[in-house]
Amino acid sequence: MEPPADKLDSAFDPPDVFHKEKRIYTEVFLQRPDGSVLLGEKKRGFKKGKFFGYGGKVEPSDKSIEGAAFREMVEESGIDLKASGVPLKEIGKLYVQFNFPKKYLEIHAFKVNIKEESVLSNLRETDEMKPMWFMPDAIPWEKCLPDVRSWYPLVINESHFSAQFVLGENDTCLFEEIVNL
Repeated sequence: MEPPADKLDSAFDPPDVFHKEKRIYTEVFLQRPDGSVLLGEKKRGFKKGKFFGYGGKVEPSDKSIEGAAFREMVEESGIDLKASGVPLKEIGKLYVQFNFPKKYLEIHAFKVNIKEESVLSNLRETDEMKPMWFMPDAIPWEKCLPDVRSWYPLVINESHFSAQFVLGENDTCLFEEIVNL
């Protein structure tokens, strides 16, 4: 059962500066029936060389956060979930503050259970992401940001949550709080 959207919003109230300067992002996790999860290795830009779910910034032209997630999936992986009629399930909302450089992110985490391999027929490496499948117990945590070890498993297991993180120099986790909903 999914919690109401306002539950995802109500767990934390970050400071005003966070809300004034934040960028809203999406991150989508696809899981096959065998349990493997699709992650992408960033090939350029912010956090190059790290593994992430697929997603990115919500743009002014996006009609919704979910719409941005669908768009980013196509851009970064070639997979058109919307055209395939595959629904996104919002599992979590995160407030992440990077101190070096100073960035404020609100991330909406989505899960997709792939039932038909044909949905993945257009999966490809792009100029931004290199796709790789991992079993949940074999995710290369050393190639991920330190906070994700706390919340990727929640998304994969569909445990609804809200979280707040502060990452310092060299992405060290200075603060972490997760509320299961």
